Amino acid sequence: MKTEIIISLISIGIALATFLALYFGFIGRILEKIGDLQLVVGKVANLDFAGLLTRVVGLCERVAKIEERMGSVNFMEMSKDLVTAKVKTDLFWGAVESMVRDIIKQPIHFRKDELIDKFPDLSEEEICELKNILEGEIKELRLHKDIKVLAYGLMMARINIVLHERQQICVDILGR
Repeated sequence: MKTEIIISLISIGIALATFLALYFGFIGRILEKIGDLQLVVGKVANLDFAGLLTRVVGLCERVAKIEERMGSVNFMEMSKDLVTAKVKTDLFWGAVESMVRDIIKQPIHFRKDELIDKFPDLSEEEICELKNILEGEIKELRLHKDIKVLAYGLMMARINIVLHERQQICVDILGR
């Protein structure tokens, strides 16, 4: 009888130690990903976004004058500017998106993790479901001034870009 109790206690201890190792390992990986994201954001901050913005504004001004000066606009230069902006945007998301996904994923939120893994290849309903989940969680993160709010904000921006590209909107009839 005593050996059975001892074996049971040892089994409980091993299970508890395994749980704690997995939990704190997960927390460590999140902190590591946050550090990686901060490095990437720091590198992105050093890019010449002001120059890019200036070129985009100039491009918008030229497009506004097309009706007025039809035929005198240099479409080749405009095309080059658009390609440059697209390439820089794609490079940014390529560098940031996987780290943002890793920070947002949690082992207890299976549906959210499933949607994040499939993103951006989601149906309209799924992408709206993911957006609603993240909007609910971001409110809580802001309340607690959690640093992960940056990752959530970047993911929300990416979701809005995909929705815009698809010409879709998410309507929350519950008003959450």
